[in-house]
Amino acid sequence: MDFELTDHARTRLQQRGATYAGVRIVFEFGELIRDVGGQCVEVALKREQLEDLVAFGVSRTEAEKLHQLRLVLSPEGRVVTLLKNDQFKRRSNRRRYSSRQRAMRAALHARGHRNAR
Repeated sequence: MDFELTDHARTRLQQRGATYAGVRIVFEFGELIRDVGGQCVEVALKREQLEDLVAFGVSRTEAEKLHQLRLVLSPEGRVVTLLKNDQFKRRSNRRRYSSRQRAMRAALHARGHRNAR
């Protein structure tokens, strides 16, 4: 199956140190992980698939790298962007507050308010 990378995905491919061949493997053999909105889906290799890759001749270290790679696909099957597992975890666990919200929380904390975490 052939696929297309958006300009954004090409940029991320270079920034993440991934290869076109690696993206192709994840695209063809990866499984749906979750719906990310806008009708896009996230695709990645599952742990069980690593042994299959090694059996097909992919080195263990390369298979581990591919396991870290996640693709976001558009409904048309275009690769919209690439993520690595460590980046995904940091992003999903981080609370995002504006500077005003942080200032308000700090003021509440200084006053001993119980909801200022």
